[in-house]
Amino acid sequence: MAGRFREVALLAFLCGVGGAAVVPYLVEIFEPGGIEDVDISRLMFSMAVQSMILGAVLSWLGLIWAKVARIEVWVSHRVEDDGFEMPRRHPWGYFASGGFCGGILVGLLDIAVMQQWLPEPIRPIGVPSVWSSVLASIYGGINEEVMMRLFLLSGLCALFHRLGRKPIASSARSRARLVAVFVVAVVFGVAHLPNAGAGF
Repeated sequence: MAGRFREVALLAFLCGVGGAAVVPYLVEIFEPGGIEDVDISRLMFSMAVQSMILGAVLSWLGLIWAKVARIEVWVSHRVEDDGFEMPRRHPWGYFASGGFCGGILVGLLDIAVMQQWLPEPIRPIGVPSVWSSVLASIYGGINEEVMMRLFLLSGLCALFHRLGRKPIASSARSRARLVAVFVVAVVFGVAHLPNAGAGF
């Protein structure tokens, strides 16, 4: 319990940092007049508090559901009652390089294909600066991961696990996780439509 509390507290704090960090990016996009026209410090504080509260709740539930679904979180290693043992080595280099290459690929796809399909904006949209875009990536790398992966993905996997009503074989567990990943990916994309629709 103490370990879970520490993990939740850390994630909640990081979500607060991510919530504050994304504010300059949003202001530059939706307030083309400039940051100087907005009380950005108040916005950052309120966003940080809101993100911390939401992050704490989602992290707590996500960690519980991850245990139910036998999903490894952090670097803790435990052996489940049925003898299922979590992996002890993590190829972090592969994860990091895969994420970096995936980000580059998505960026190139956006420039080469998606940008051509965008209609003319119905309202002025600001162009975010480099520094605000870097800060916004903190939100995407922390808050969205907590919401989409830890909370929603773990919740779906736990639901599929419970629906089985009996120990799920490794192959069936893998298929259930693939379905959960697909659902979360669709939800992630749909969740960004209101931001896109605000200017088009």
